[in-house]
Amino acid sequence: MKTFLRSSAGLKSSGTWEIGDRLTMGIQKSLNFTEHFGRLIEEQVRDGRFESEVEVVQAGLQLLEQRERKLAAFRAAIDEGEASGGFHEIDWGDLFEEVEAEERGARDTKD
Repeated sequence: MKTFLRSSAGLKSSGTWEIGDRLTMGIQKSLNFTEHFGRLIEEQVRDGRFESEVEVVQAGLQLLEQRERKLAAFRAAIDEGEASGGFHEIDWGDLFEEVEAEERGARDTKD
């Protein structure tokens, strides 16, 4: 597998960075990055955190995938909670008083 990251003069004054990957299997993509992300990718490889530019991008995509799964689970939990009924507005003052009363009751039983 051969990877490359090169800077090219682009439409933006900062230029763009392109990463490519030539694989014998899988999907071949060419991506363009801003100068900021191009340098970040280079630094990660130069510092030895990753073997190649492609690994840096894959790590970022894995984090995105994890975040999207968590968001989907969170949204599903919200939908489930709303669908379960029993939803009502909470009076925070009443809730605070209720918690305090429970704590007083727990202390009274210990004494």
